[in-house]
Amino acid sequence: MNILVMGIVFLLFSCSFFFVLNFVLVREVDKELIVVKSKLQTYTDQNHSLYKDRQLNDVQITYELTKQQITPTAFQLVEEYDPKEKRVHNFRKLVYFLQVGENTYKVRLSIDLQRINHVSRLIAVITVLSILIIITASLIINRIVLRKLWQPFYDALSTMKNFKLGSVQTLEFPKTNIDEFAFMIENLESSTQKAKEEYYVLKQFTENASHELQTPLAIIRSKLDLLIQDVDLSEKQSVIIKSAYMALKKLSKLNQSLLLLAKIENQQFRETENINLIVIIEEKLEQFHELWKGNDFVVTTTLNNNAVVNMNSELADILINNLLSNAIKYNLQGGTIKIELEKNQLIISNTGQPIPLNRDRLFSRFYKESQQGQGIGLGLGLFISYQICEISGIKINYDYKEKFHVFTVIW
Repeated sequence: MNILVMGIVFLLFSCSFFFVLNFVLVREVDKELIVVKSKLQTYTDQNHSLYKDRQLNDVQITYELTKQQITPTAFQLVEEYDPKEKRVHNFRKLVYFLQVGENTYKVRLSIDLQRINHVSRLIAVITVLSILIIITASLIINRIVLRKLWQPFYDALSTMKNFKLGSVQTLEFPKTNIDEFAFMIENLESSTQKAKEEYYVLKQFTENASHELQTPLAIIRSKLDLLIQDVDLSEKQSVIIKSAYMALKKLSKLNQSLLLLAKIENQQFRETENINLIVIIEEKLEQFHELWKGNDFVVTTTLNNNAVVNMNSELADILINNLLSNAIKYNLQGGTIKIELEKNQLIISNTGQPIPLNRDRLFSRFYKESQQGQGIGLGLGLFISYQICEISGIKINYDYKEKFHVFTVIW
């Protein structure tokens, strides 16, 4: 935008400068004609005759005897043919009447403006080029200086772009002597440090609470197991205890998921190795076989023996287990599950509700999708899967194709 404005201003200035320069030079020519006129008048007054030479100070002089009355001096700009150069030139003329004795002469003083035009163009070109060079140099220098001047600002933004809560990496902001940027960086450092501290406290609370919940959950489960085995329970009591037991089971699973997330965010799964995923998938096929059979699922597999990914083996097992569990949990009775393992990706597809899920919120904590008036909660499974993929440097995508919910893991 600045360059466009400067270009418009430069163009207007160049045109204005040319016309102003040309006007000034013509005024100088007029002054020269007046000087020559004055000299001719002086010569005539002293000698009572006309000046005999036809040129004075590069001014051409012509006389014409006339009976016309004396009129005021007049300047003219005319075009005349120059026989020497055989072309039309512009001339600046001064026409006036001179009285010599009893005779009246019409005097024409003229100057060829060709040289004046050449000079004006030359001066204009030199001036415009000089200004253009100055503007270009200024732009280049300003670009370099401004880039260097603003570098701390962009470095600070780049540092903030890479900032992530829970990361153990220390933020290194640039050092600068510019007061405004130094003040900004100081506030950024303070804000990020405060955010880290608050996040650490919250994470510690979640982890500690999950650990502390394990013991009472285990005690409650054991007590419920004893109650379930009691033969004196009525049918109504059995239903109530079974409901409580299922709620406790969900709570225990949620607690385990929170503990797993805390471990993932604390980067406790740093050891990686090259894993052939077909081994894990074949194990899961055997583990889920009875469950699939009980739900009349149709399971098809296409497995590549060379699908190798570098990641933590425990996290790989959890990732595949979560995706397969999700395909079972949100499938239809007698539905279909497709498992396609290729060299660089794993695709798990399942039938389900014939409405695509929200891709923007699908991998969020406790995401719920409202379908046909019923709220379907996806819990922490997909969020844990997303976190595993992120720390392992792989991608996970969701799509809805031909009535299938498709999850694709790409490495």
